[in-house]
Amino acid sequence: MEFPSNDRMPLDLRMGQIRETERDEQVAAARTLLDSENGNFHIKGEPTVTFGVRDLEMRTGIGRGQFAEVVKRAVYTPRGMDVAVKIIYIIDRPSGNNDGRGNEEMIREAENARRAAHHNVVWLYGFVVEQQICYMCMELMQANLEEVKKVMHDQAGLNIGKKSENRDIESFLGCVTVAVVDGLAFLRNNARVMHRAEQHYDQRPRTGMLNLLVVFKNGHYLSTPQVKICDFGVSKKLHTGISNSRAHTTTAGCISYMAPEQFSVDVATSGYGSKAGVWSLGISLFECALGRYAFDGQSDFVIAGNIQTKDPPRIPMQAGFSQDLRNFVDACLFKYEPDRSSLVPTDGNCLQNKKFYKEHVRRGDDARSITVVDVLSLATPHLPMLRRSLLDR
Repeated sequence: MEFPSNDRMPLDLRMGQIRETERDEQVAAARTLLDSENGNFHIKGEPTVTFGVRDLEMRTGIGRGQFAEVVKRAVYTPRGMDVAVKIIYIIDRPSGNNDGRGNEEMIREAENARRAAHHNVVWLYGFVVEQQICYMCMELMQANLEEVKKVMHDQAGLNIGKKSENRDIESFLGCVTVAVVDGLAFLRNNARVMHRAEQHYDQRPRTGMLNLLVVFKNGHYLSTPQVKICDFGVSKKLHTGISNSRAHTTTAGCISYMAPEQFSVDVATSGYGSKAGVWSLGISLFECALGRYAFDGQSDFVIAGNIQTKDPPRIPMQAGFSQDLRNFVDACLFKYEPDRSSLVPTDGNCLQNKKFYKEHVRRGDDARSITVVDVLSLATPHLPMLRRSLLDR
């Protein structure tokens, strides 16, 4: 029997072989990174030191992921520094089987997080593998956007007395917009990494893609308050070239924040692009502005159906927000992916060209930091009760 040579193979078969070869090369490169970085702890501007699980004092839980068993607050004892530790079980604990998912997740996270060195992306201090368990140490965030939303809108029985003024909410959303657009653009255009939303506490969808970082010690700030993108446990890499320019998965993203194209029957073969992250940003801004979910339902199936069949959510004019904010959110929420704004600066329809983004860039870093400090000052006293209520659900 004669087998066709490469130049006579069907195009889809040849492209499949190319993708498989590229994946093998990426896995090999990631394993090299894993071997060289295992047990190294990096603090910006300081020499790298070695560490082990013995250096981590575990505290309370934060959340759970698809493959990671748990994310915990911990103390890196050599420095007395608070960190977030993501624990990935390479071998499935209940069954004792090693189906490769945990190892693949660990390798992907380590590679993606190390490549994503940007001031609007959480910093990976380091990771260590002991007894088939990977411990990933990252910056510990003070609050996430879901929590801030509930505080600003006086929800979840907080009894603050009143919701924040629209002008204060919009000023904060301007800070979020600049930080997240810059972070997503870096992940898409430079690091070739893309983030998806995470789940918090009770396993229901949360806007976990946005976190606030501010560090206090003895009443003083140790770093500039910033909005950061977090959680690489659910990240997907975006490769160059037509064949690998889109993520190939049907499960990437909390249902409430997934773009319509992610539900397509063709997504397993054609994938979806970075504009799915743009959709998620638009949904997050909509929800934080109005204090309600964009798409709700009694089950993931109902929510998915609503995303596919209903018109995209719009911030109504009577809600009292600026036309620039409403236009920006609208640009993120076109159901037809080609019409949606992009993260590519050379594209005339990119988010970086929108008036709302440019307006808040012009405010400057100092002014945006002050806004973030004000929001954190409002939210911080209510976070313990809010987190207890979420954990009790």
